[in-house]
Amino acid sequence: MTAHYLEPLFAPRSVAVFGASERPDSVGARVFQNLLEGGFTGSVHPINPKHEVLRGQPCYASLQAIGQRVDLAVIASPATR
Repeated sequence: MTAHYLEPLFAPRSVAVFGASERPDSVGARVFQNLLEGGFTGSVHPINPKHEVLRGQPCYASLQAIGQRVDLAVIASPATR
């Protein structure tokens, strides 16, 4: 049986978090932390060109820099004013 086309959305094996940061009050930091500590068993990739490592995980400057397929991307960057 083939996987349903929505499986990567509802049961991703890997997640990229755009806007992950060290600022504890930022949305990106909270989303990243929740994925790491909340029982998600897949791989989590923080994306922020300002960091090389976040919470002990390698941090990437872009999605392409990960070098592997990512099922789901969460964009948690502040809106431009």
